Amino acid sequence: MILDFISFLKEYQKWIIISLCALLILLAIVIWVIKKERKKEKITIQRIATIGIFAGLSSVLYILDFSLPLIFPEFLKINFSALPILIIAFLLGPTDAVTICIIRTILKFILKGSGTAGVGEVMDFIVSSSVALVVSYIYSKNRSMKGAAVSLVFGAMTWVVVALIANWLVIVPLYILMFFDGNSAPLIGMLSMVLKNVTGDNYMWKYLLMSALPFNILLSSVISLITFAVYKPISFISHKLVEEDYEID
Repeated sequence: MILDFISFLKEYQKWIIISLCALLILLAIVIWVIKKERKKEKITIQRIATIGIFAGLSSVLYILDFSLPLIFPEFLKINFSALPILIIAFLLGPTDAVTICIIRTILKFILKGSGTAGVGEVMDFIVSSSVALVVSYIYSKNRSMKGAAVSLVFGAMTWVVVALIANWLVIVPLYILMFFDGNSAPLIGMLSMVLKNVTGDNYMWKYLLMSALPFNILLSSVISLITFAVYKPISFISHKLVEEDYEID
């Protein structure tokens, strides 16, 4: 196992360095946005309650996942936990949306555990946080139905791009290492159940273009449409939170 891990590091050294740099950049952006938002946010009882409710809802939706084995590989799980996160990105901004991402991930590990040794959860956190940052930033410039629609379009695009890059550079290599000791043959077998002519030379691009791409387009589109549909009915919450006068010292 140790020798396999060392050989894996040597083989993917370049991509590991690139992926770590990308993760550090994302983390730096998240920290910068959080610090900027905290300067102008009030911590109210109603705000904390709202975060708690949506974090609980996101966690439940995260646990209630399912797959479409005849269409996508079984390890690609569909869940709608990003829906409450995007709603909070609209209502409260990126700080609270990323906070819910963190709470959701922790509760998933506690209540259900991980079927992917944490690889899937890392992927979900990267994608959800990235989308929340993009959606909240664009919407903050135009808080209207049009602004919501534009932000969700760019959010869906961000979702797909980040998911593909993360899968290519981090998630798939890490998944092969954690589950199959660096041997890609079992993964190729899983992909062959839904894709044709998968080999050791083409499994990565076939998975990215024929599974990961349509999967993330489908999921991001459905969640964006639902978010847009419920945006207006719950927008009054945003106004109540802004007008709330009760603060916690």
